[in-house]
Amino acid sequence: MKAYVNTANKGTLNMRAAPSVTSMVLAQIPYGTSLETEFTTEEWSKVTYNGKTGYVMNKFLGESTNQVNS
Repeated sequence: MKAYVNTANKGTLNMRAAPSVTSMVLAQIPYGTSLETEFTTEEWSKVTYNGKTGYVMNKFLGESTNQVNS
């Protein structure tokens, strides 16, 4: 499924090594970046960005770049 980075402040989204806010940050993904989700749980999605695979929080993803999370 395609999703877009949609942070409220239009900042970057941390991609983490594991689905945990305390896990190591592998990359910071810019606002509006299109991502393919490999699988999704209630809170996290597994994605690949710049050749690295990791996890991002679903609350910072949207179905388009026009959607703004608060």
